[in-house]
Amino acid sequence: ALALIAPNKFEFYIREYLNNNSRPLAERTAMGLSSWCMLHCLALPALLAIYPSALAVALTGELFHTPISRMCGRETAATT
Repeated sequence: ALALIAPNKFEFYIREYLNNNSRPLAERTAMGLSSWCMLHCLALPALLAIYPSALAVALTGELFHTPISRMCGRETAATT
């Protein structure tokens, strides 16, 4: 199909497409979803690598144990 179109006409269609600032909603949505997927795929391995150490730090502090002990009805040494 490209051989049937004259080179000038083909260049015109390409330039018209590239210069068109009003892209259809479906195309903008597809580009946005594709970008979101790329960021998700890049960030997920890093987050999975950090998760165990972040969880260990979060579970050892007083901010975690004090509310849990209060829910169980026990007082901690820091609150008495």
